Amino acid sequence: MFTGRSRIYRWIGFVIAGGCLLQATGCDLFLQTVQTGLLGAIAGGMYFLARNV
Repeated sequence: MFTGRSRIYRWIGFVIAGGCLLQATGCDLFLQTVQTGLLGAIAGGMYFLARNV
């Protein structure tokens, strides 16, 4: 159904969107970047589980 490249772009979109939605104020830009990436990964994982479980 989806090609490999399409799946990658979809996951990148989920991570970015989740990170933007869940970002909290950090002490500096580095911590904000790390926090955004981690929260985006969590949001993407939760979305994957919700769709496939």
